[in-house]
Amino acid sequence: MGFPAFCTLEEKDRTAYSIFAYGRKASTPSLLIWLFDSRGGMSPGPNSVALPDWVDENVADWIASESSSMEGAWGNLEQSGLQSLVFSHIPP
Repeated sequence: MGFPAFCTLEEKDRTAYSIFAYGRKASTPSLLIWLFDSRGGMSPGPNSVALPDWVDENVADWIASESSSMEGAWGNLEQSGLQSLVFSHIPP
């Protein structure tokens, strides 16, 4: 079972991505980059209101689900040597 180089969660007001970096001829990635939005800011329009400024629970659920799928494909992630980075938007 392989994964694409790019996975995404896109729901209303929730966006998250994972990017896999593979070495040459590798069947498993050597680096996994997680990117997720903590939302925040103001809603559009003349009657704008402040938006929640934290990572939505659905994003955490998505990360857990993706991680479980990856472990099914590649085995224990902690023992695999797969390195990970997380980038999160921090609202102003």
